[in-house]
Amino acid sequence: MLLAKKNKNLPGRIQQSFFQKIIIGTLILSGLIVVWFLIYYQPTQVKISGFSHNISQWTQKIRMATVSEDAIDKLAQDVDTLNVQIKKIEERIYYLDDMPGIAKQIIRFASAHRLSVQSMLPNYDVLFPVGSMNKKGQPLVKVPLEIRLTGRYVSLGKFIADTDKLPFVFSPDEVYLEADAKIYPKLRITVKGFLFLLNEEKARTVAGKKAPPAKKG
Repeated sequence: MLLAKKNKNLPGRIQQSFFQKIIIGTLILSGLIVVWFLIYYQPTQVKISGFSHNISQWTQKIRMATVSEDAIDKLAQDVDTLNVQIKKIEERIYYLDDMPGIAKQIIRFASAHRLSVQSMLPNYDVLFPVGSMNKKGQPLVKVPLEIRLTGRYVSLGKFIADTDKLPFVFSPDEVYLEADAKIYPKLRITVKGFLFLLNEEKARTVAGKKAPPAKKG
C-alpha cells in the first residue's frame, strides 16, 4: 500500500524536477546573455562606433585635402556672381511712396507690349511683411496689385515674360481673360501680382534718420 502511494507520487516529482531544471537552465542562459552583452557586445559596439567616427573624420579631411585650387577659384567666382545678383535685386527695390512713378512705368511698359492699361488697384490694406529679403535692415513688404488691361493674348504672353525687365520687382501671380465682342480680337485681361517695396515710414523709424529719397518713375 505504501509502495503504491510512493509510485503514485513519482510522476509528479519527475514533472516538478523537470520544470525546475528548465527554470534553472533559463536563468543560467539569461545570465550568460547578460554577461556576454556587458563584457563583449557593448564594449565592442563602442569601439566600432569610435572607429566609424574616426573613419568619417579622416574621409572628410581627405576630401578637403583633395579639393583642387581650380575648384576653390570656381567657388569664389560663384560667390562673386551671387553677390552681383543680390545687388541687382536690391537696386530694384523701390519705396512705397514710389507708387505713382511705378504706375506710370507699368503703363508705358504695357503700351510697349501693345496692351492698354484700364486701371490699377494696389491693395494698401493688405501688406505682407517679408523678413527674408531686407535692404540694409529696412522693412520690406509685398503689396497686392491688380492690373486691368485690354489687348491680344500674344501681347499678354510677352508682357508677362518681360516683367523681370522692369526696374522694380513685380511678380505676376494670377491672370484672368475675358472675351468681349466689342473689342474683338482683343481681350479684357486682369493680371494680379505683388510689388516688393520698402515701407519708407517704417524704414525711417528703424534707421532713426531720413530714408533715401524715392526713385523717380
